[in-house]
Amino acid sequence: MKTNTFNSYINQPLQNRLYQISKSFSGVLSGNHINNLANLVLDQKKRVIGYIGNSPLDELKEGRFVDIVQRPSSTGSLLEPFLYGLKLDSSLITQTTLVQEIPRSFGRTSLNQPTSHYGQSLILGDAESTLFQLSDLYSLMAYQVSNPDGDTIPEISLHKGQITKQSVGFKMSLGVSFLTIEAMQEFIRPGVEAHW
Repeated sequence: MKTNTFNSYINQPLQNRLYQISKSFSGVLSGNHINNLANLVLDQKKRVIGYIGNSPLDELKEGRFVDIVQRPSSTGSLLEPFLYGLKLDSSLITQTTLVQEIPRSFGRTSLNQPTSHYGQSLILGDAESTLFQLSDLYSLMAYQVSNPDGDTIPEISLHKGQITKQSVGFKMSLGVSFLTIEAMQEFIRPGVEAHW
């Protein structure tokens, strides 16, 4: 009898803790009618060591069997740090410049338009991405800071034996990557007392 095995990098103690944290936050978020939650934890080599595809609470029925780590959804403002970094790298802004979010196109009924049609709104939230893709972008920025001379970076690997390299296509300067990460670490949302 042939059995299929799947050897992963999942760290069991971390996965158990991640499950407990996700379960706790799912309960809090459900009070605000937020019924889905995902967590993806990568190590420094971009191996998946923790993975929660959706809310672990049984009573949250709506879409709970959808693995939202791999499901495309709106990026919201998650791409704004890259817009900030690229504008900073191009000397279009300084560290203290406020960038206005102004829609450039109204009344669109389809996403089957060229990116030039949308203007800045595409990077500010009209695009879809998976948590894997977003994690890849953010880890690339962190990788550049910790490995400034690296020409290639590892891809995210979910299971053992899937170690491949990819070339760096998107690259901000080392200094701008550092400043962007620093800005995210220092950012406090209005009405929130601590970093989250």
